[in-house]
Amino acid sequence: MQRLKTLASRLWADRWRRRLLIAWGSLPIVELVLFATDMRRVSLAGWAVEILALVACGVVHAALAPDDWRGSAAWPGTVATALGVVRLVHELFALGFSAVTAVIPLVALGIGLLAFLMVRLLDRVLWRRLPAVLLTFTGPFVMWLVSAGPQVVRFYLPVPAPTAQGAPLVVITVDTLRSDMAAEMESWRWLERRGATWPRAMSASSWTWPALVTLWSGVAAEEHGSGRAPGMRQQMRDWSAELAWLDDAPAEGFLLWVHLSEPHLPYRHTADPSWDYNLLRNARSGDWFLGEAERAAVVEAHRREVAYADVEVLRLLQAIEARGLLAKGALIFTSDHGEEFWEHGGFEHGHAHHGEVIDVPLALVAPGVAPGAAGGVASLQDIAPTLRAIAGLDTAPEAGAPAAADARPGLAGLDLRRPLPAERVARAWGTAYFRPLHSYRVGDRRVIVADGEAVAYDLAADPGELRPLPVTPEELAALAAGRAAPTPAPGALRDLDEDLLRSLGYVH
Repeated sequence: MQRLKTLASRLWADRWRRRLLIAWGSLPIVELVLFATDMRRVSLAGWAVEILALVACGVVHAALAPDDWRGSAAWPGTVATALGVVRLVHELFALGFSAVTAVIPLVALGIGLLAFLMVRLLDRVLWRRLPAVLLTFTGPFVMWLVSAGPQVVRFYLPVPAPTAQGAPLVVITVDTLRSDMAAEMESWRWLERRGATWPRAMSASSWTWPALVTLWSGVAAEEHGSGRAPGMRQQMRDWSAELAWLDDAPAEGFLLWVHLSEPHLPYRHTADPSWDYNLLRNARSGDWFLGEAERAAVVEAHRREVAYADVEVLRLLQAIEARGLLAKGALIFTSDHGEEFWEHGGFEHGHAHHGEVIDVPLALVAPGVAPGAAGGVASLQDIAPTLRAIAGLDTAPEAGAPAAADARPGLAGLDLRRPLPAERVARAWGTAYFRPLHSYRVGDRRVIVADGEAVAYDLAADPGELRPLPVTPEELAALAAGRAAPTPAPGALRDLDEDLLRSLGYVH
């Protein structure tokens, strides 16, 4: 113990070695400050471990490194900066996780080489003239800047005016908008008076990426298998920019997609200035039990997000109508998924397929489309075929293209301008938390398959989906093939082969 105290005293007494200790100890603290607004859960224990580990690195570095560039206080900041550069390359080229893990040794070598070159540069130009904390701040700041940099650059990039001919098309998507809350929006009532509406259409997944990929491709989520869509980059602009773009847009031949992030977490439009975002962090991770009053506060915060989105969407809708675009083009309004508030024990989205997450509002305003509630179960999978049909594009797949959803009967997206068949099978697939789960809907019957077991709900008699019903293997096989099957009569399960059901995992 005495030897450790002597070592610590010697290291701290030396001004140069003290700079190294400050630099290594400051790095995780600066990271914490810069990323404090991130919705990911911050573990105090994790930060404590990182601080102690980096302080230990500083002690070893200060004790062993000579008083030259090898003992530079710029090392922590330059290593973090090099990591930021690697992340920037990853963002710009939309590299998948597997593409990076396959070359980890080369990535590590590149980070080390880049840090070495930066340290030598600082050693020649600025070394010993800048405080250690300032040097340490550089790396995490670069990493934070890289995280937001591409979005900031895309925000200011000019959007070229389209030159093609055809109907003007506008798609508005509101993230995390529940179908029942959409019914309370003034903008939804505006859409009901002008176009066909499906208050309980079906999303393609329980979270954003698979749902939006299906929306724009028309391919079922289990077919494209996307959890993240490389290269899908929407223009990140505010509403004033969108309205200004409409002023300069041609009368035809463009597709405008506006995606509003509210009412997604973190619910920043609450009236309570003391709103605790940690409440949502912990509720989202499942680490904090919320009482009735706290849950009510979360729901109210979400409703305020919806109200904010309602005002902005209505403003955009009115601007679109004022410019005469609805008379010759088409407007589609929808959401990627909903949000659950403990109706079935969970919070947020991405891990369940009940109606509060899978059901979304959908509206189509276009010439020849009668206003009012439309029949049938619409799906996000129908949006791409509808847009292509309105634009007059050939919907046949290109030669050599991968098989799409319409490669198998019953799995194709439909044109929403035409009546939807009563036996239509809408489908959703996937979760954000790696739990095998998918669902189907035919009319008022929803079937959810989770962990190999299937249950059904009668949405007419049980809209809250609280009373699960049995599903026969024959019905499940028909749904998987895109065909509706007769629902089992009461007591029908007793007449089935229990060994067959047991082998399929439906009984134990």
